[in-house]
Amino acid sequence: MDTGSGGVVAYDPMKRHALLLVLSILAVPVAAADATALAYAAPTPEARPLEEKASAFRLKMDGVGRIAKDKELALAKRRVELLTREKDKYQAAGDFDRTTAFAEALAKPGEEIASDVAELKTFYAWNRAQLAAIRKERAEGQARIAAEFAAELAEWKKDLVRDGKLGLAKEVNAYEALVAGVLAACREEAGVPAEPAKEAAKPSSAVAPANAGADSGFRMPLGRDVTVYASTGQGVLLGDLNAGDIVVLQYKEGSWSDSRSAARMKIPDDPFDGPDYRMALVWNQKLRRGVGTLPSGTKQHPFAFRVAAPSTFLLRINDPNPGDNQGKATWHYTVVSAANADTFRESPEGKNCQWKFWAPGR
Repeated sequence: MDTGSGGVVAYDPMKRHALLLVLSILAVPVAAADATALAYAAPTPEARPLEEKASAFRLKMDGVGRIAKDKELALAKRRVELLTREKDKYQAAGDFDRTTAFAEALAKPGEEIASDVAELKTFYAWNRAQLAAIRKERAEGQARIAAEFAAELAEWKKDLVRDGKLGLAKEVNAYEALVAGVLAACREEAGVPAEPAKEAAKPSSAVAPANAGADSGFRMPLGRDVTVYASTGQGVLLGDLNAGDIVVLQYKEGSWSDSRSAARMKIPDDPFDGPDYRMALVWNQKLRRGVGTLPSGTKQHPFAFRVAAPSTFLLRINDPNPGDNQGKATWHYTVVSAANADTFRESPEGKNCQWKFWAPGR
């Protein structure tokens, strides 16, 4: 797909919506992934590795799209040849109605004209099937590329967070959303059923209120499981949050120690002395500023707080020297948008939480 000047534009979240709009117009014979919408320009030197990866991804997606476009052009040429042959055949036989029908179709080879001629209807059905096969092949190829790249980004982001490169990790996180939208649209076009939700995304036991029998009218959004390893102080990036959002954290499983001794393994959600075993919620990893440590008992009564300003939060073990630690622990992480914050606080789910009403941001 031609990008015009060939220039690279900066990432804009709104481009995802524009891209999905393009993808929804499946009658237009274009590659599912618009190269311009997938472009990325590094805002800082640190982000240039992502720019390189995004560029390679775009080239692969565009390559599949160009192959499909070449096939559609070849089909268009074949369409004209067949229409001409049928028109000439019926003209030679003196069949006025069929000659006229195929002549009209030949005048507009890229369209389907209304006709009662059975042979022309059969031709149009054949043409639709050929187009559908080409577009399905294109969508499947691009979905495969997007899925591989999404997995690559996910692994890379883990390494970046582990190495403390949070600025680049945020850029990767934003571009991941674009790739996820492309992947979903390609799979939809290819007729591939949507992937079932991962176990981590099920809201089953997350934020289960003690009096869950009553229907409050509030529906808890899907969350995800976050696993933190005790041996790294870099923690796990929770992503960008807006002022007024509510974060809900609930212990799910796991244990860890503050040394290599297996005898010192503890469940961080249990009540005990010693802050090093606690899960820490950090809002500025560089300056090591934190909201504090999570309380005990979050499996029964999740911990919730409201964000004071746009922020990026991390979860990590509270031990300042984690190098010799072992084990891991998993929390269920859910974000309730600012628009639903008050409704959530008054719901049974909200009333079941342990609250810290405001957390600092940056």
